[in-house]
Amino acid sequence: MSEDDKTCEHVTDPAQQSEGTAMLRLALVSTPRSGNTWTRELLGSLYELEQIPVHHPEEIDWENLPRRCVIQIHWYPKDEFLDSLQRYGVRVAVLARHPLDVLMSWLNYVYYVHQEGYCPGGGECLDCAIVGVHPRSAAFLEWTRSEYARCFLFHSPAWWNRPDVLRIRYEDLVADAQGALERLVPEIGDPPRKSIAEVVDANAIGRKKPGQEVWHFHYWQGQPGLWRSLIPAAEARAIAQSIPEPFETLGYPCDPDEQLEPIAADRNWNRLQLDSTREHLRLERSKHRKTIKDLLEASQNLERIQVELEAKSQEVVPVETVPLVLARRLKRVAQRVCGISSESGA
Repeated sequence: MSEDDKTCEHVTDPAQQSEGTAMLRLALVSTPRSGNTWTRELLGSLYELEQIPVHHPEEIDWENLPRRCVIQIHWYPKDEFLDSLQRYGVRVAVLARHPLDVLMSWLNYVYYVHQEGYCPGGGECLDCAIVGVHPRSAAFLEWTRSEYARCFLFHSPAWWNRPDVLRIRYEDLVADAQGALERLVPEIGDPPRKSIAEVVDANAIGRKKPGQEVWHFHYWQGQPGLWRSLIPAAEARAIAQSIPEPFETLGYPCDPDEQLEPIAADRNWNRLQLDSTREHLRLERSKHRKTIKDLLEASQNLERIQVELEAKSQEVVPVETVPLVLARRLKRVAQRVCGISSESGA
């Protein structure tokens, strides 16, 4: 899971979930870059579930798992994990997305997370070799032939045909998120807590892309079939032959654009990267302008407060003069007393 996956809104406070609350526990266990975060937010909002994105099963507090929650994790159906899911009543949901679209999204994501100074490999990065390369480059084709790439794409296929798994296609969500959720709700078997239309509108991909307040590269194009304009036919077939399992298991054909020329594919990729860079720079300029505005307002407020404090200080007797004032008053009192005593003696 990427670092961005850790960003979530806790929809429900687990401490407030009573024993009488209807239990609904889901786990999204799909291949990265398949729409996991978006789907988690859709389900979390629709059913008012605590959202729990993690990297490893050990990070999950199984004993204190909220009665209503959705876990997001990229993991395989290993025995210990399966036992925990069954013991704590967690139902699995898995997303499918065309493997070549997944790879294009990952290639873009790898570039930007490295630009941010973060290396997913933690010192032994297996993605550094493809940072900044084109989809049809020798470096990327070599990467797709690695065991790492095969394992990367195998999360969703490993779960897809298991019994009682909720299956969701990314392409269906993009084409008609409301319709896809309406078909999914009966399979989940729990009544939604909110209107599907309301949830879809609030979590539209366009709203999730980078905005002025945040610079994230987690949401990119969100366009099924984009790979056909980025990978020429020969390279697409070479990748599909290197990693056939996700195509076969998830039911996706390798049907490239036979007319796409290599130079056109490179140009399309460069255009997307340039457009992204321009958008990110625009957002940074907006953030910069907002920062300047906030600093000016803060400076003006400080000046105003300083003037008010100086005015107040003129009205208050300094602490160090208080003893002197008291001493003068005591002296005058003493003089009066002495004067009265002298008159009485006379």
